Amino acid sequence: MITVTIYQRCNNQHKEIIGYEMKGHAGYAESGFDIYCSAVSVLAITTANSLEQIAHVSIKEKESDGYLKIQITDEPNEASQILLQSMILGLKGILNDNGKKFLKVNFEEV
Repeated sequence: MITVTIYQRCNNQHKEIIGYEMKGHAGYAESGFDIYCSAVSVLAITTANSLEQIAHVSIKEKESDGYLKIQITDEPNEASQILLQSMILGLKGILNDNGKKFLKVNFEEV
């Protein structure tokens, strides 16, 4: 199972997303053919690249086999929040499309 943790902090009475961590493998199919791993990976990597290139925030990245952690090192801006909300929307779409056996999404306040 892939476990995704979305890191948030309270700032002036609203929550800001400041990073995410993904670990594990879906186990739906063998490596290279697992649609759930592929979908989650595309969302995670596209979001990380977009944070830097579109939202213009710096990130700290830690990556290994079956593991990715992204932290925003700048102050989050509106564009970064939209991109991260979009990633969450995609993850929820996977969950709603029979992905509950392969994906778990948690929210953690830091």
